[in-house]
Amino acid sequence: MTLTLPVAMKAVGSSNQELVRNTTSYISLAAIHNGKALSHYALQIIAYIINGNHSLLRVLPQVYADNREPFHAHIPQLLSVLRDADCSEKLSLLQLASMIANEKPDLLTPYLSQFDQYLLSPSTCTAVLNIYMSLISQGRAHALAPFLPTLSKACEQPAFNGNLATFYKIMGNIGRVSQPLASDVLGELVRSAQHTDDEQLLSSILTEIEGWFFLSKSGTGHCSNQQAVRSKKIVAYVLLHVIG
Repeated sequence: MTLTLPVAMKAVGSSNQELVRNTTSYISLAAIHNGKALSHYALQIIAYIINGNHSLLRVLPQVYADNREPFHAHIPQLLSVLRDADCSEKLSLLQLASMIANEKPDLLTPYLSQFDQYLLSPSTCTAVLNIYMSLISQGRAHALAPFLPTLSKACEQPAFNGNLATFYKIMGNIGRVSQPLASDVLGELVRSAQHTDDEQLLSSILTEIEGWFFLSKSGTGHCSNQQAVRSKKIVAYVLLHVIG
């Protein structure tokens, strides 16, 4: 592999399209078990992608782990090909974005609007949700607030029923950002609770709502009695509206 990669990378830049296709397929297969060796060619791979070889998008998640900086430096250029990529290529690029969100979230947040439309596609929804969850894990829930309307819209579509628990978790985290957002999210979650007969989903909704009232912790990390009482009251309020 170490001996053949330089030749393969040179062949990908050939004007012979059949040679380019065959070599790209070879590199894609090689990346599965040889991502580290391929990572030395990260800049070259990125250049080929920007110049139109979108098939190489499939190797990016395997290459990123061993050579991150070239990807951090070319986020806008890589995302610019998202619209023209096919489904599997889109998924690879979205997976890369999720990985970047875990490593350098602030590099990715300026480009979040480019993912919004893919939240409403069954083929890419889960991949976008993974990006959002990565950002939440890095304390960037506030960056997702502008996309609350799209999240709410997706919750209403049957095609995304399998993702509802993740939607509610993301919306719950957005609601913790500020009081106005909490009010918006509470209304949406109550409406969702009213229209579900799934006990597990209802439990997920109530867990997110209850979590808002455990934000202020004491020095030992425990909630006060007053907070616990308030939490129980809000859950009771939601249950009353759901049952009613």
